[in-house]
Amino acid sequence: MSQLLASKSEAVFPLFALGLQMALYWIFWADFMPYPAEDAAMLIRYALHWAAGQGIVWNVGEAPVDGATDFLFLAFVAGGIRLGIGHMWVVWILGGIAHLGSIFLVYRMLVRFFRVGKWLAFVAATAFALGNGSGYLEIGFGTTFFAFWVLLSLNQALVLLHQPVPGWKASLAFAFACLAMGLTRPEGVFMAVFMLAGILTAKGWQPNKKVFLTFAGVFLGLGGMYILWRWQYFGHILPNPFTKKSGGTLHIESLKNAVKEVIHQGIFFLLPLIWAVGRQILTQLSGKFKPDFKAGELWFALNPVLGFTLIWVLIKDEMNILGRFQYPLFCILSVVWAFFMPDMLRTARISTRLPQVHSWVLPLLMLILSIIAPFIKGELGSASGHPRDGRFAVARLLAPYQEQGYTLATTEAGILPLYSGWRTLDTWGLNDPRIVAEGGLTEAYLSERNPQVILVHDWRPPWEPPSPPTDDWDRMCQTLHAFALDHDYHLAACYGAKPDNVHYYYVQRGFADEEAILEGIREVEYEWAGEGGLARDFRRGGE
Repeated sequence: MSQLLASKSEAVFPLFALGLQMALYWIFWADFMPYPAEDAAMLIRYALHWAAGQGIVWNVGEAPVDGATDFLFLAFVAGGIRLGIGHMWVVWILGGIAHLGSIFLVYRMLVRFFRVGKWLAFVAATAFALGNGSGYLEIGFGTTFFAFWVLLSLNQALVLLHQPVPGWKASLAFAFACLAMGLTRPEGVFMAVFMLAGILTAKGWQPNKKVFLTFAGVFLGLGGMYILWRWQYFGHILPNPFTKKSGGTLHIESLKNAVKEVIHQGIFFLLPLIWAVGRQILTQLSGKFKPDFKAGELWFALNPVLGFTLIWVLIKDEMNILGRFQYPLFCILSVVWAFFMPDMLRTARISTRLPQVHSWVLPLLMLILSIIAPFIKGELGSASGHPRDGRFAVARLLAPYQEQGYTLATTEAGILPLYSGWRTLDTWGLNDPRIVAEGGLTEAYLSERNPQVILVHDWRPPWEPPSPPTDDWDRMCQTLHAFALDHDYHLAACYGAKPDNVHYYYVQRGFADEEAILEGIREVEYEWAGEGGLARDFRRGGE
């Protein structure tokens, strides 16, 4: 009995220590803001409407729109709000639980499936915990929720990889984990296919027929039912932001940024994989230098890493804050490096084994690292660096007028629509299928919506005449400026830290609360996100 208790204690203590380090960081260093980042705020607006029984809509009373993209996370957030929990608390709780679960999964996978000791697995899990995950959580993104399903799917894929002939139970577990991953974000479907391809290339078709058939059955059956529901409910299959960002062309710059972000986030975990590719090439060319790992293991790791990097050529990487689109690859790399590290260390004649020590020494080392690690991360600064935002102040100013039926037209469709509660026209089109269908914003559509307040995020100071538009954003801004001038709007303010990056606020003339809103915008203490401190009003040259 004492040996059993000791064994359980030995297994549980590393998980306790990993949980402790995150708790210390969240309590003493994390910067949990009272409002989320722009894209995160969009999802919360949908969740609030859904929780209130209005459906998945951008504006209450209008047709459903899927501008949130993270469907399963949206459903959980809406459910939490429905239970009476504040929207930011719901996001933090869900994201925090998911991040802790991901950390534990990384540690358990390294211990269970690979030839690495508990100490090295603990260090790797600590490195994973110190990545960008907490930063996404602090600013309200559901990235860690998606990451959990990615890692759970990887765990089930490793189970299949280690079974000579996988059974139905393990195959179903993998398929359902992948389905949850795909329901959370659309690119999760790609990741699921890449993982399945990794299993098939690693072990071949014959022993994995059950895996493939189960996967196909679950995705075509339950996944197909979900797609049909989406089509019927939203009128389109892909989320509106994906349609907007794809543009029907390839985006080489997005691919370059994806590669850079993968290297930036996962360089230390990436090195063993690069080593393995080099070793495999040398083996194929010379027949020598036979590595410790199998070629199938290399393909199992490469399929999701290469595939999930390449897919970002399909859309623009707008709002890729902290490289959140590539974070799932950091999750994958935090585990698959262990396939190749033993060969890398053996070649370099480096041992990771600790010398024989008393049984209490290793837990003590883990505890010390768990206390030091969050301190180091905290002293290096919060991953989010999320400053106060003047748009939140304006949103609070507008909120008392939300029952008046006024409309806001804005290029910034996050914080301002969420906290003002106004009917909102997202002029960029992430939450407006008509703008996407028409290829951009038009003055005719603006006239139809008749906004009382317009916000334009532009890079042109007010004293500089407009030049020919260089891209779609520039065209949108010029359309908004022209509409405001043609319809004699007040230029209420032009806030910015510098004149070449500003927020123009226009207020319509002739409606009931014109003067109060106009003066309120001009007198608000407008802090500039990204620079810190109060912004200047460059409306009259900034005097």
